[in-house]
Amino acid sequence: MRAIRDCADHPLHWREGTLRRHRLLAGEETLALVSFLRLADTTALAEVAEGRFYFERRGLWLPQVAVRQNSEDGEELAVFEPQLWSRDGVLIGLRGPLYRWSRVSKEHSEQGTSLGPCWEWQDLAERPLLHFNQLICFPHLRMSGMLTIEPAATRLSLLPLLATLGWYLLVLYEHGATRPLPEVHSARPHRP
Repeated sequence: MRAIRDCADHPLHWREGTLRRHRLLAGEETLALVSFLRLADTTALAEVAEGRFYFERRGLWLPQVAVRQNSEDGEELAVFEPQLWSRDGVLIGLRGPLYRWSRVSKEHSEQGTSLGPCWEWQDLAERPLLHFNQLICFPHLRMSGMLTIEPAATRLSLLPLLATLGWYLLVLYEHGATRPLPEVHSARPHRP
């Protein structure tokens, strides 16, 4: 696997494969792989040239995402904390806030492809670093999107983490795993 930073000036595409696996591609070459480890669970392994990250969603009201490096049970490297009434949030490292995750409005279309929600990682001064343009995903179709990396972001040591964590968050959003309030299911079906 080649490093993401080595292909930052190429068109990069996230594609959902089988068995809840998502690949970041530069042409046909895989640069990153995000795999959900268990069925009906949100724990995922991200594999990149620089190593491995584990993402674990935790909590119900304001679900955070814990980030660990190299081991599912290892020490936390960072935590993604969402804002109260939006899916925007902040990636917090051991020494404080690192990056902002924010939904942005983009009004363009590339080669006639409809774009869905656009998200980006920003530095704390709100300068964009990585852009995620999720393609419109109809029910029962595989998820896909485009990743654009700003030149300043190619020097970031956490570039592989931001590229994979951003897509992980979009997968959770697509599958409804980050709703602020949990769904409540009755033990008995409702009968009118």
